[in-house]
Amino acid sequence: MQERKIPVGISACLMGQEVRYNGGHKRSVFCLRNLSPYVDYRTFCPEVAIGMGVPRPAVRLQGDFDHPKVIASDGAGLDVTDDLVR
Repeated sequence: MQERKIPVGISACLMGQEVRYNGGHKRSVFCLRNLSPYVDYRTFCPEVAIGMGVPRPAVRLQGDFDHPKVIASDGAGLDVTDDLVR
């Protein structure tokens, strides 16, 4: 009997997809080698999903700890909080 893998959502950049703000990735060898036999990865990039391109300004959590805003760090003040929440 084949065991079912656990479905796990994971950022696409951790799987080696070049979707980070600077066009790079953050490939996780641990996730790819150690965990992949046990999990079925469902990759996504939240920023790309809301229409931000690659490359793009980096975004940072800012403000209230319990209700942070997601603001572009390039000084333009782009707030993508509502888009990411949706």
